[in-house]
Amino acid sequence: MNHSAWKGVALALTAGMALVQTGCGESACGGFEQTESKDAPRIRNLRLASQLTGDPWTAIFGLLFEDTNGDLGNSSNGTAEFYLNGESAAVVSLSELFQQNGVPGNSTSGELAIPLRFSEGISDGASANLALQLSDHERNLSNCYA
Repeated sequence: MNHSAWKGVALALTAGMALVQTGCGESACGGFEQTESKDAPRIRNLRLASQLTGDPWTAIFGLLFEDTNGDLGNSSNGTAEFYLNGESAAVVSLSELFQQNGVPGNSTSGELAIPLRFSEGISDGASANLALQLSDHERNLSNCYA
């Protein structure tokens, strides 16, 4: 891929990620709705923080979260599931992310950097609906941030 094509991908990802910051929607997460429990985690914000230098297919997202009982990052059950156009696209272990970010596993709020690699088969200028939903130790689901 030549440099101008990389720039096109970077611009397309940046423009597409603006949608992430604008709204929420349960259907964007495969139809899974937030668990009605005070212990369910909550996504406060998701933003495109950067792209990996030299790799236009990898984006780094900044996730602001809240979790009343602090069980989001302290077990292997905690996950972050990304959806593209309402279909599951990637599942990331939160305990690993908490460790990599230096955030204590029992934190009740904080920010995590989450790398996500997109398929190289995505065309320049393509658009998709990207959504994220968290699941904690007790399998409580967060809001769907799309």
